[in-house]
Amino acid sequence: MIDTVGALFGQWSVVGDGRHLVFGFEITTLMLLLFVSVMIRRWVYLQSDSKKLRKIANFSLASLSLCMVGDVINFNLREQFYHHGEIIKHDYLADSVWFFAPGYVLLIMAVFSAINHFEALSRQKTQESVIHSHSDLYHIGHHFKLYILAIVAIVVGGSAFMSMYLPETGLYISVLTALHSIVITAVAVSAMMMIYSVGVKNMSTGLWCVVCGLLLAALADAIIGQYWIYGAQGEGFFPQVRYINWAIYITSQCLVILLPYYVVQHTKKAINTV
Repeated sequence: MIDTVGALFGQWSVVGDGRHLVFGFEITTLMLLLFVSVMIRRWVYLQSDSKKLRKIANFSLASLSLCMVGDVINFNLREQFYHHGEIIKHDYLADSVWFFAPGYVLLIMAVFSAINHFEALSRQKTQESVIHSHSDLYHIGHHFKLYILAIVAIVVGGSAFMSMYLPETGLYISVLTALHSIVITAVAVSAMMMIYSVGVKNMSTGLWCVVCGLLLAALADAIIGQYWIYGAQGEGFFPQVRYINWAIYITSQCLVILLPYYVVQHTKKAINTV
């Protein structure tokens, strides 16, 4: 917040001689987030030997690590513009998709692992015995959720991409930004599915924070696409949009890395109330 407010009021800028100080502050912020994520993973391993819970922690840490590489690419330290064509000035943002897209896919996998875990706890709480003959029905339900996620993400994400797309944009940027529009939409859809899975009344404050983080991640990338990549006919509303995006993005990461922690807390509460 300090970084964003100071930049918006002209106290420092990513443009000019002071840009490396800003980048240094932001990289430090990212390293702190990585440290917190590592410590959460360690805490999960100490709290439980459950492979499911540990998998969620591993997915979460891996997601943040990949996204951090994408962040560094978006810093555009070499100040290269129009690298992939003459239409999109900040086309380095498309390069970062190679890391953000798999990073957010891992985050979706973490959320879905949490959803499946919550549903298993719910069955246990209601003392519904799950026998082998019912396992096929469970897998159908799991796959059905994935189909819904994919369909909604493709339709909504594809529509959002087409609403901002510039026809003269090259194939490389077009494909990567279209793909990321679908992936980041899936992140937002996964948040809705978590609410549906747990139930509004059963959602803890911590899980609501995680859901907000997932939605903020989608908002941050929507701002990038609409105003930074394709905005102003490819020029982008830079650097103001960059400052706003950074605040929203970092807030989202601060919240989503807490997913493993709150899944463990929710598990403890569910077990104690069985």
